[in-house]
Amino acid sequence: MHPIRHSLICACLLVFHFQVLGQLRSRTEIEYDKVRLAYSRNRARGVEAINKRYIPQFEEAQKRALQKQNIEQARKFEAAIKDLQGEIDFIRKTENIRNGRIPLTLEVESLNDGSDEFHVTKHGIKWVNLGAAKAGRHLGRDEPTYINGKPWQPNWDEGQKERGHDISATNRMEMIPELLRYELLAIGNHRGSTDIESRSPTSGHYDVKDDVFIVSIPDNEGSSRWYRFKLFYIDLIDLSSEIKLPEILSEEFQSYSETRSEGILKLNQLYISSLEKLKISYIKEENLERVEDIAKLVGRLQKENEELISK
Repeated sequence: MHPIRHSLICACLLVFHFQVLGQLRSRTEIEYDKVRLAYSRNRARGVEAINKRYIPQFEEAQKRALQKQNIEQARKFEAAIKDLQGEIDFIRKTENIRNGRIPLTLEVESLNDGSDEFHVTKHGIKWVNLGAAKAGRHLGRDEPTYINGKPWQPNWDEGQKERGHDISATNRMEMIPELLRYELLAIGNHRGSTDIESRSPTSGHYDVKDDVFIVSIPDNEGSSRWYRFKLFYIDLIDLSSEIKLPEILSEEFQSYSETRSEGILKLNQLYISSLEKLKISYIKEENLERVEDIAKLVGRLQKENEELISK
């Protein structure tokens, strides 16, 4: 069996990494993260291995094309080499998400009155207060911000003041701001609310210039409210940074394409099987939202396999 194919197949048999997000969760939820992380790690390892093996072959093929003055073919190989190396660089950049050093999800819950911004940099998280009451500081209260269920008490530059422009010290943790996504979970009078009260719209966006992900909480209405939101990374399937290689009529390219396709096909089938087993557990728990999430993932993988087979 081809060594790259073998590594992709056997990788799924590795012991799964256990990641707990700092809050009480069901065994099924923990298992869901284990499966997702394992899939992402194994796919990344396989893709990186095959790319590293074939880049030298593509470089030799590019030289031969130049010697034959086949400029178009040489340019295609040059573009393919660039894409393969770019994929390797992306895999290495996101490695700490896969190994659990960077949490998959940050669930943030805070008491806010007036405009606040929650900033996520590559070094960690902090609050930026825009003039009204500071996060957690309203009418004499001094509530912590909860990160995945754990209290974090922001340390402000002007901690003695309840109101006014201020920035908290950074709660240090490794993050990758440019890959984050934002979802509002709840707005209510009490911590733990599940409804979303009608208030000024919150938002989350990535600031390219400053390399920071910013969650804006305007809260222009009277009184304070507990806000709960989620920051999470793009689906781990996408963390392999899939590429679209130019079609090249060559033995090297055909070998690369077939080997990669076969490995991903088999890995996807193993992952689909694991997800289908988890779906049964979620059905029993009546967690319809997670059942829908799994159905979407399975659908994506099945579609990818169909595309790979049709090539």
